[in-house]
Amino acid sequence: MNDRDGLTLTLLFVVIFTIPWQWTPLDFYTSLVLAGVVVVSLTVPKQSIIEGVRFLQNGTGVHWMWWVLWVVCVLVVINVTQYLGAPDVFIERRGRHREIPIPTRYGIGTLALACGGLALVLVSNYASVYRTLRRRLPFETPSSGRMTVEGTARPEEEPLRTPIEGAPALWYRYQVTKEQDGLFQWPRLPVASGERSIRWSVAGQTQKTVIDTDRVQLLPDRTLPKVRTEDCTVSPDEPLPPGLARLEQSSANGNPNADRTTDRRYRVWYLPVEESVVAHGPTDPETPGSSALGGDGNTVSVAVGKTYDEIRSQLAFRTAFAGGLGLVLTAIGALLIALEMPLW
Repeated sequence: MNDRDGLTLTLLFVVIFTIPWQWTPLDFYTSLVLAGVVVVSLTVPKQSIIEGVRFLQNGTGVHWMWWVLWVVCVLVVINVTQYLGAPDVFIERRGRHREIPIPTRYGIGTLALACGGLALVLVSNYASVYRTLRRRLPFETPSSGRMTVEGTARPEEEPLRTPIEGAPALWYRYQVTKEQDGLFQWPRLPVASGERSIRWSVAGQTQKTVIDTDRVQLLPDRTLPKVRTEDCTVSPDEPLPPGLARLEQSSANGNPNADRTTDRRYRVWYLPVEESVVAHGPTDPETPGSSALGGDGNTVSVAVGKTYDEIRSQLAFRTAFAGGLGLVLTAIGALLIALEMPLW
């Protein structure tokens, strides 16, 4: 981004910020958020915005609509209370050399309310997964159509080799991204992605359960321990390792713009051989009572390096901690805001 682009972007932000702040009952912070949203929408490519939203969802496991609802609720509270006569969020106090913004009691209350809402949004994801796994027992009879198994992951055929480090794997997913042109360089834009797997099983103390990955989409659960990762960045003038060259060749099929003109990042998520896993998913509907996990092309969640009891205990702790923290902060924030209102 050159100086001219920076000046244009700054002027655009100031204009969009000033209009709602000066000629509408919206407060300073709501105008700031609206100006940022409009500027990003006008200057950032649509594909980059989609990738940013996807990154948020993948990183938290919470749908983007919940985050939008949380921001809107916080802004509504600030606008309504400001309209009713609440004080400013910050006050200027003179220090030794300059004025220092100090949060008021109302400002601390709005911050506590925002953080409490953030915790409650996160706990909704933990609670939903915990509720799903709470009554599931390892190797339970799949009468409900779903099953949870715990044991060691072992291949039923020749293991795969990961593209970057060549580690033996039962399944891996890869993504190739490149730097984007324009004002913003994040997030990186996807070039290609895919996954490969073999038939593997979970060998426990009492039985062996086969994971038929030919018919399912295998993903690590975002709220549980993740599979291992590999990543590297390769510039256009660097030779590609053999594994990455095969990925590049497969991603170039049918894509005339597949030449490496920018640095590309290669990231691989994989499930190692002989790893302790907990797998949870639908059973094969065609063979009721069998030990095949994964039916109708549905997702099988796999947690690595934890036992089933540890996962359930971890989810219970996260749910209770985030929920308790969210409720306490929300209550404190609401109380501080109420005390600052000139209605009493």
